[in-house]
Amino acid sequence: MRNTETYGLHFFLRTGRGKVGQAAIYAKITVNGKSSEVSLKKQISPADWIPKAGRAKPRTIALKQLNMWLDEQRGNIHGHYDDLKKHKKVVSSEMLKLAYLGITGKEETLLNLFKFHNDEMKSELSEGTLKNYRTTQSYVTAFLKEKFKREDIFLVELNYAFIKLFHVFLQNFKPPRDYKMLHNNGIMKHLERLRKIGKLAHKMEFVERHPFELFELNLHEFDRGFLDDVELYRLENTSLKVLFFDF
Repeated sequence: MRNTETYGLHFFLRTGRGKVGQAAIYAKITVNGKSSEVSLKKQISPADWIPKAGRAKPRTIALKQLNMWLDEQRGNIHGHYDDLKKHKKVVSSEMLKLAYLGITGKEETLLNLFKFHNDEMKSELSEGTLKNYRTTQSYVTAFLKEKFKREDIFLVELNYAFIKLFHVFLQNFKPPRDYKMLHNNGIMKHLERLRKIGKLAHKMEFVERHPFELFELNLHEFDRGFLDDVELYRLENTSLKVLFFDF
């Protein structure tokens, strides 16, 4: 299967972030159209910079040495990219930035954490509750394939925008066969389970902030009342199945 992943790296200047007459040098890392920026902790006069080339004008020994150092940083970032591609199923610009900065432990993925949670909670949660988590996981899997053409994401990519897009996906998802579309409270239950996975990621220090910090669940109150004798009989004699989709 052909790998269509795109990767780019460019060094540029940010004015107003250095000493007077100087600009800070930044690296812009782009993977699949999404970019992350990181400061290289170096400064230079804009007059000594070649924007298109992303390097200094080699007019002095100091500027030549700066170019040599920049080449080393390019090689460093390229090396991290190759290493991530060799060992990981997915690579993001944020993950590559973290690798360059030496921040480890951030390579955990969302679906791997789902699996970890389900395995670890077998003794604490009922089988019915665990099946619900696996159902939510199947929706997340379908969402990743449809929206991002990916099989998984890193936990550092689980943010407010991802949650909102997943919310919209659930609202519009058309299940196979004769199953009904999800209503508000069903959608909120899936988001609630995803929120618990996000909270677990935060507790385990895989992410710096709780991904659902700005997202509010909106469950609608519903007074069903008591079941009558006929409904109780039907419930007692009905074989219940938990919904799983094979995407």
